[in-house]
Amino acid sequence: LISKTYADGTYAYRSPLWVGLALFVLNSLDIEDFTRIMNDKSECHGGKKLENYLLDIAYKMPADPGDMFIFLKKFLSDSFENDFLELLFNYLAISQNGLRECDLMALMGTQWNDLDFATIRRYLSFAFFESGPDKRWQLSHNKFTIALKSDLNDNEINQYHNQIADHLSSLDPMDSLRITSGFHHLIEANRYADAFSLIMELPYIEAKISYGYFPELLQEYNTIANHLSEEDEAQRLLTATYNSLSSNYKFIRDHIKEYPQSVVQVL
Repeated sequence: LISKTYADGTYAYRSPLWVGLALFVLNSLDIEDFTRIMNDKSECHGGKKLENYLLDIAYKMPADPGDMFIFLKKFLSDSFENDFLELLFNYLAISQNGLRECDLMALMGTQWNDLDFATIRRYLSFAFFESGPDKRWQLSHNKFTIALKSDLNDNEINQYHNQIADHLSSLDPMDSLRITSGFHHLIEANRYADAFSLIMELPYIEAKISYGYFPELLQEYNTIANHLSEEDEAQRLLTATYNSLSSNYKFIRDHIKEYPQSVVQVL
Protein backbone atom coordinates (compact mmCIF):
# COMPACT_ATOMS: atom_id res chain seq x y z
CA LEU A 1 0.00 0.00 0.00
CA ILE A 2 2.74 2.47 0.88
CA SER A 3 4.43 1.89 -2.48
CA LYS A 4 1.41 3.19 -4.48
CA THR A 5 2.19 6.45 -6.31
CA TYR A 6 0.49 8.95 -8.62
CA ALA A 7 1.86 9.58 -12.11
CA ASP A 8 3.97 12.43 -10.69
CA GLY A 9 5.52 10.14 -8.10
CA THR A 10 3.53 11.41 -5.11
CA TYR A 11 2.71 8.63 -2.66
CA ALA A 12 -0.96 7.69 -2.45
CA TYR A 13 -0.78 7.22 1.33
CA ARG A 14 -0.32 10.98 1.73
CA SER A 15 -4.08 11.23 1.15
CA PRO A 16 -6.02 10.24 4.29
CA LEU A 17 -9.06 9.73 2.07
CA TRP A 18 -7.22 7.17 -0.05
CA VAL A 19 -5.84 5.34 2.99
CA GLY A 20 -9.32 5.13 4.53
CA LEU A 21 -10.82 3.72 1.32
CA ALA A 22 -8.00 1.20 0.87
CA LEU A 23 -8.30 -0.12 4.41
CA PHE A 24 -12.08 -0.23 4.11
CA VAL A 25 -11.76 -2.52 1.09
CA LEU A 26 -9.37 -4.85 2.90
CA ASN A 27 -11.68 -4.96 5.91
CA SER A 28 -14.73 -5.72 3.74
CA LEU A 29 -13.99 -9.34 2.93
CA ASP A 30 -17.08 -11.52 3.25
CA ILE A 31 -17.92 -15.21 2.99
CA GLU A 32 -17.56 -15.17 -0.81
CA ASP A 33 -13.99 -13.93 -0.51
CA PHE A 34 -13.10 -16.56 2.08
CA THR A 35 -14.68 -19.23 -0.13
CA ARG A 36 -12.39 -18.16 -2.99
CA ILE A 37 -9.42 -18.22 -0.63
CA MET A 38 -10.19 -21.76 0.60
CA ASN A 39 -10.80 -22.98 -2.97
CA ASP A 40 -7.34 -21.80 -4.00
CA LYS A 41 -5.54 -24.87 -5.41
CA SER A 42 -2.08 -23.69 -4.44
CA GLU A 43 -0.13 -25.67 -1.85
CA CYS A 44 0.04 -22.69 0.53
CA HIS A 45 -1.44 -23.04 3.99
CA GLY A 46 -4.58 -21.08 4.93
CA GLY A 47 -2.78 -18.05 6.38
CA LYS A 48 -0.56 -17.69 3.32
CA LYS A 49 -3.58 -18.01 1.02
CA LEU A 50 -5.27 -15.16 2.87
CA GLU A 51 -2.12 -13.04 2.65
CA ASN A 52 -1.80 -13.68 -1.09
CA TYR A 53 -5.46 -12.81 -1.62
CA LEU A 54 -5.06 -9.47 0.23
CA LEU A 55 -1.86 -8.71 -1.69
CA ASP A 56 -3.65 -9.35 -4.99
CA ILE A 57 -6.38 -6.88 -4.02
CA ALA A 58 -3.80 -4.31 -2.91
CA TYR A 59 -1.88 -4.59 -6.19
CA LYS A 60 -5.08 -3.85 -8.14
CA MET A 61 -5.90 -0.71 -6.13
CA PRO A 62 -5.54 2.57 -8.06
CA ALA A 63 -3.56 5.41 -6.47
CA ASP A 64 -6.14 8.18 -7.02
CA PRO A 65 -8.79 8.62 -4.27
CA GLY A 66 -11.60 9.04 -6.81
CA ASP A 67 -10.58 5.93 -8.72
CA MET A 68 -10.20 4.16 -5.38
CA PHE A 69 -13.85 4.94 -4.62
CA ILE A 70 -14.90 3.38 -7.95
CA PHE A 71 -12.77 0.35 -7.06
CA LEU A 72 -14.56 0.13 -3.71
CA LYS A 73 -17.99 0.46 -5.33
CA LYS A 74 -17.26 -2.36 -7.78
CA PHE A 75 -15.71 -4.48 -5.02
CA LEU A 76 -18.94 -4.24 -2.99
CA SER A 77 -21.51 -4.26 -5.81
CA ASP A 78 -21.96 -8.04 -5.80
CA SER A 79 -23.22 -7.82 -2.22
CA PHE A 80 -26.38 -6.04 -3.43
CA GLU A 81 -29.00 -7.19 -5.92
CA ASN A 82 -30.18 -5.40 -9.08
CA ASP A 83 -27.16 -3.08 -9.27
CA PHE A 84 -28.58 -1.27 -6.25
CA LEU A 85 -25.30 0.26 -5.07
CA GLU A 86 -24.35 1.32 -8.60
CA LEU A 87 -27.69 3.03 -9.25
CA LEU A 88 -27.80 4.71 -5.84
CA PHE A 89 -24.39 6.35 -6.18
CA ASN A 90 -24.93 7.28 -9.83
CA TYR A 91 -28.20 9.08 -9.09
CA LEU A 92 -26.56 10.99 -6.24
CA ALA A 93 -23.57 11.89 -8.44
CA ILE A 94 -25.74 13.18 -11.29
CA SER A 95 -28.17 15.08 -9.04
CA GLN A 96 -27.51 18.79 -8.67
CA ASN A 97 -27.61 18.98 -4.88
CA GLY A 98 -28.67 15.55 -3.69
CA LEU A 99 -31.93 13.59 -3.62
CA ARG A 100 -34.36 12.66 -0.87
CA GLU A 101 -35.12 9.06 -0.01
CA CYS A 102 -38.58 9.38 -1.58
CA ASP A 103 -36.97 10.61 -4.83
CA LEU A 104 -34.54 7.70 -4.89
CA MET A 105 -37.40 5.27 -4.31
CA ALA A 106 -39.38 6.77 -7.22
CA LEU A 107 -36.38 6.82 -9.57
CA MET A 108 -35.26 3.25 -8.85
CA GLY A 109 -38.76 1.79 -8.90
CA THR A 110 -38.80 -1.99 -8.54
CA GLN A 111 -35.03 -1.99 -8.03
CA TRP A 112 -35.43 -0.13 -4.75
CA ASN A 113 -34.76 -2.14 -1.61
CA ASP A 114 -35.35 -0.68 1.87
CA LEU A 115 -33.07 -3.20 3.55
CA ASP A 116 -30.18 -2.57 1.15
CA PHE A 117 -30.51 1.19 1.61
CA ALA A 118 -30.49 0.82 5.40
CA THR A 119 -27.41 -1.42 5.15
CA ILE A 120 -25.54 1.01 2.88
CA ARG A 121 -26.47 3.96 5.07
CA ARG A 122 -24.90 2.24 8.07
CA TYR A 123 -22.02 0.45 6.34
CA LEU A 124 -20.92 3.27 3.99
CA SER A 125 -21.78 6.23 6.21
CA PHE A 126 -18.49 7.88 5.23
CA ALA A 127 -19.53 8.03 1.55
CA PHE A 128 -22.78 9.98 1.74
CA PHE A 129 -24.84 11.91 4.24
CA GLU A 130 -28.28 13.42 4.83
CA SER A 131 -28.56 17.21 5.08
CA GLY A 132 -30.92 20.19 4.93
CA PRO A 133 -34.51 20.65 6.05
CA ASP A 134 -35.77 18.44 3.20
CA LYS A 135 -33.28 15.67 4.13
CA ARG A 136 -31.42 15.23 0.86
CA TRP A 137 -28.79 12.52 0.55
CA GLN A 138 -25.51 13.75 -0.92
CA LEU A 139 -22.09 12.27 -1.61
CA SER A 140 -19.61 13.32 1.06
CA HIS A 141 -16.69 14.21 -1.20
CA ASN A 142 -16.43 15.99 -4.55
CA LYS A 143 -13.82 13.45 -5.69
CA PHE A 144 -16.48 10.73 -5.42
CA THR A 145 -18.87 12.74 -7.60
CA ILE A 146 -16.24 13.45 -10.26
CA ALA A 147 -15.09 9.83 -10.34
CA LEU A 148 -18.62 8.43 -10.65
CA LYS A 149 -19.44 10.81 -13.53
CA SER A 150 -16.16 9.93 -15.26
CA ASP A 151 -17.11 6.26 -15.04
CA LEU A 152 -20.25 6.93 -17.14
CA ASN A 153 -20.43 7.73 -20.85
CA ASP A 154 -22.31 10.76 -22.24
CA ASN A 155 -25.41 8.74 -23.15
CA GLU A 156 -25.65 7.29 -19.64
CA ILE A 157 -25.27 10.72 -18.05
CA ASN A 158 -27.96 12.14 -20.34
CA GLN A 159 -30.26 9.27 -19.43
CA TYR A 160 -29.84 9.93 -15.70
CA HIS A 161 -30.55 13.64 -16.19
CA ASN A 162 -33.68 12.78 -18.21
CA GLN A 163 -34.96 10.42 -15.54
CA ILE A 164 -34.41 12.94 -12.76
CA ALA A 165 -35.97 15.73 -14.85
CA ASP A 166 -39.07 13.61 -15.55
CA HIS A 167 -39.40 12.77 -11.87
CA LEU A 168 -39.07 16.39 -10.74
CA SER A 169 -41.61 17.51 -13.36
CA SER A 170 -44.15 15.15 -11.81
CA LEU A 171 -43.86 16.73 -8.35
CA ASP A 172 -45.99 19.47 -6.81
CA PRO A 173 -45.20 22.91 -8.31
CA MET A 174 -44.13 24.14 -4.86
CA ASP A 175 -41.84 21.18 -4.15
CA SER A 176 -38.46 22.50 -3.03
CA LEU A 177 -36.40 20.05 -5.11
CA ARG A 178 -38.43 20.77 -8.25
CA ILE A 179 -37.87 24.50 -7.74
CA THR A 180 -34.14 24.28 -7.07
CA SER A 181 -33.08 21.50 -9.47
CA GLY A 182 -35.75 21.00 -12.12
CA PHE A 183 -34.33 23.56 -14.54
CA HIS A 184 -30.77 22.27 -14.13
CA HIS A 185 -31.63 18.71 -15.13
CA LEU A 186 -33.71 19.81 -18.13
CA ILE A 187 -30.78 21.88 -19.41
CA GLU A 188 -28.29 19.04 -18.81
CA ALA A 189 -30.62 16.71 -20.71
CA ASN A 190 -30.69 19.22 -23.62
CA ARG A 191 -34.45 19.66 -23.21
CA TYR A 192 -34.47 23.39 -23.86
CA ALA A 193 -38.12 23.58 -24.90
CA ASP A 194 -39.19 21.96 -21.62
CA ALA A 195 -36.86 24.25 -19.68
CA PHE A 196 -38.39 27.28 -21.44
CA SER A 197 -41.92 26.11 -20.59
CA LEU A 198 -40.92 25.60 -16.95
CA ILE A 199 -39.47 29.05 -16.33
CA MET A 200 -42.43 30.76 -18.02
CA GLU A 201 -44.95 29.12 -15.66
CA LEU A 202 -46.35 31.66 -13.22
CA PRO A 203 -46.52 29.08 -10.34
CA TYR A 204 -42.83 28.30 -10.93
CA ILE A 205 -41.91 32.00 -10.86
CA GLU A 206 -43.89 32.56 -7.67
CA ALA A 207 -42.40 29.46 -6.00
CA LYS A 208 -38.88 30.41 -7.02
CA ILE A 209 -39.32 33.85 -5.48
CA SER A 210 -41.00 32.57 -2.33
CA TYR A 211 -37.97 30.34 -1.70
CA GLY A 212 -35.66 33.33 -2.13
CA TYR A 213 -34.21 32.27 -5.48
CA PHE A 214 -34.89 35.41 -7.51
CA PRO A 215 -31.21 35.84 -8.61
CA GLU A 216 -31.18 32.20 -9.75
CA LEU A 217 -34.42 32.80 -11.68
CA LEU A 218 -32.74 35.66 -13.54
CA GLN A 219 -29.81 33.41 -14.39
CA GLU A 220 -32.17 30.72 -15.69
CA TYR A 221 -33.75 33.21 -18.12
CA ASN A 222 -30.31 34.18 -19.34
CA THR A 223 -29.14 30.55 -19.60
CA ILE A 224 -32.02 29.33 -21.73
CA ALA A 225 -31.88 32.46 -23.93
CA ASN A 226 -28.25 31.65 -24.75
CA HIS A 227 -29.29 28.18 -25.95
CA LEU A 228 -31.85 29.51 -28.44
CA SER A 229 -31.41 31.11 -31.86
CA GLU A 230 -31.71 34.89 -32.08
CA GLU A 231 -34.43 34.38 -34.71
CA ASP A 232 -36.47 32.33 -32.23
CA GLU A 233 -39.44 34.25 -30.82
CA ALA A 234 -38.91 32.47 -27.49
CA GLN A 235 -35.35 33.81 -27.37
CA ARG A 236 -36.56 37.39 -27.90
CA LEU A 237 -39.21 36.92 -25.21
CA LEU A 238 -36.68 35.54 -22.73
CA THR A 239 -34.20 38.33 -23.44
CA ALA A 240 -36.88 40.96 -22.94
CA THR A 241 -38.01 39.27 -19.71
CA TYR A 242 -34.44 39.03 -18.42
CA ASN A 243 -33.74 42.68 -19.24
CA SER A 244 -36.99 43.80 -17.62
CA LEU A 245 -36.37 41.87 -14.41
CA SER A 246 -32.72 42.90 -14.27
CA SER A 247 -33.45 46.60 -14.71
CA ASN A 248 -36.08 46.39 -11.96
CA TYR A 249 -34.04 44.15 -9.68
CA LYS A 250 -33.75 46.71 -6.86
CA PHE A 251 -37.50 47.40 -6.87
CA ILE A 252 -38.33 43.68 -6.73
CA ARG A 253 -35.69 42.97 -4.08
CA ASP A 254 -36.93 45.81 -1.84
CA HIS A 255 -40.63 44.92 -2.11
CA ILE A 256 -40.60 41.16 -2.62
CA LYS A 257 -41.61 40.27 0.94
CA GLU A 258 -44.53 42.64 1.44
CA TYR A 259 -45.45 42.63 -2.22
CA PRO A 260 -44.75 39.19 -3.73
CA GLN A 261 -46.56 40.10 -6.94
CA SER A 262 -44.03 42.86 -7.73
CA VAL A 263 -42.20 40.57 -10.15
CA VAL A 264 -45.47 39.75 -11.89
CA GLN A 265 -46.22 43.47 -12.23
CA VAL A 266 -42.81 44.01 -13.81
CA LEU A 267 -43.44 41.18 -16.26
